[in-house]
Amino acid sequence: MKKARSSGNDYEAFLRRIRAMGPDDRTTYITASRVLLPQVLVHELRVAEDLATAMYVFGAHVWSEPAGEFEGLEILRTAASLGSAEATRALGDALNWIGLYEESVPILEAALRNDPGDPRLHGLLGLSLYELHLEKEAQPHLTIGLRVDSSLAIPLAHVRRGLGDEAEYQKLILEAVQSQVYGAHVLAGNLLAEQGDKDRAADLYRQGIISGDAHSAYNLACLLYEGGKLDEARDEFQLAREMGDLRLSPFERSES
Repeated sequence: MKKARSSGNDYEAFLRRIRAMGPDDRTTYITASRVLLPQVLVHELRVAEDLATAMYVFGAHVWSEPAGEFEGLEILRTAASLGSAEATRALGDALNWIGLYEESVPILEAALRNDPGDPRLHGLLGLSLYELHLEKEAQPHLTIGLRVDSSLAIPLAHVRRGLGDEAEYQKLILEAVQSQVYGAHVLAGNLLAEQGDKDRAADLYRQGIISGDAHSAYNLACLLYEGGKLDEARDEFQLAREMGDLRLSPFERSES
């Protein structure tokens, strides 16, 4: 029968134990969050060139498991502290993904010092700075990141609009639509509705609905309501509610 060993919270000791075992070791290894380590991963941890690399591989695996996200972050933090450049990059990415922007900024900046030409790192740093309302600092990083990540057109567009560059805002939003960036259709629809092009706005909202965007359904409903197409508007408000936009419709507001 296999022995089961848990990582506990001492990840260095846990990895050192794994790396000290021979190739015939058949122990079952699990983490504190109950993530099971497959034997192929255990072998990879054992033969990694150093402890920092092994810790990065360990953390990346645990992070990818549904129950292991927060434990994976702790392991990646440990790997970064041991000097793993890959872990520093992965940690910054993970922190950005779950919305811990303030913590991600110095980590992404450290990763960029190791690899200053990486456009994806620039994009992640730009997004973190943008979410922290540091638009001026975010802009150059978002611009570089846009080379490899079309979704960054949206935050960059908002930065440009905040600086009064409406033409660049429109250009970036329409480029995002062409790249099928989620959330771009509702913004482009709003833009065209403001300009009086209601038919094209409606088309863009409908494309947004196809992408799964509830706000596109709500805004299409508002457009139809303002145009006097009340039956169609009711249907779209209902669709928006079913898709997850819980704002009250004008029909509901008038009843309250």
